[in-house]
Amino acid sequence: MGVEQFAEQLRRNSGKPGASLEPYLKMARQTMSHQLPCDPRGSVLMETEDVQGFLNQAASNPEYYGKHGLRAFMAAHHSNSQKSLTDLRPWSEETWEAYNEALDRLDARKGK
Repeated sequence: MGVEQFAEQLRRNSGKPGASLEPYLKMARQTMSHQLPCDPRGSVLMETEDVQGFLNQAASNPEYYGKHGLRAFMAAHHSNSQKSLTDLRPWSEETWEAYNEALDRLDARKGK
């Protein structure tokens, strides 16, 4: 979701669909510039017009994702986490801690 789309969504959610978009653009820019590019529920990563900035924030704040850092960030992508070896449906958790615990279990099985 780009800044304009996010601003439009904020305006719709405010219950004032006819209001000026400018204050919502400002709010969207502030929100998107301060958030790390991730969502532990495994939904689409927050898109941005500044892709390099998006990646730089993730790389410069690996502790945000917990013990496994960027590895937990990558586990949140729907293509990287399946329910089990026999059930390959995408899996998502509510917290970074849950991804880190899953990675710990995976590492224990691999003998790391």
